[in-house]
Amino acid sequence: SGLLVYQGKGKFAIRPDKKSNPIIRTVKSVGMIAGGTGITPMLQVIRAIMKDPDDHTVCHLLFANQTEKDILLRPELEELRNKHSARFKLWYTLDRA
Repeated sequence: SGLLVYQGKGKFAIRPDKKSNPIIRTVKSVGMIAGGTGITPMLQVIRAIMKDPDDHTVCHLLFANQTEKDILLRPELEELRNKHSARFKLWYTLDRA
């Protein structure tokens, strides 16, 4: 169990440190910023939200990479965006064109 655990339906359990009890927060939308391989934990949360049709949480992801060909998991991200366009917003930023 990590410091941030998604419990479904917009509910997150957040622990400031490993010894703390979790603080529960419920959100309508969540903003995420990832770079390179940092996409992996973000994608886990996005998948959990999108697989539940009764979860109306909206995800906004800004994914930073060096170049367009460095974008990891791009086909999966774009498939999720296309299937769930009302709930998953996706943007890329590149350091070099």
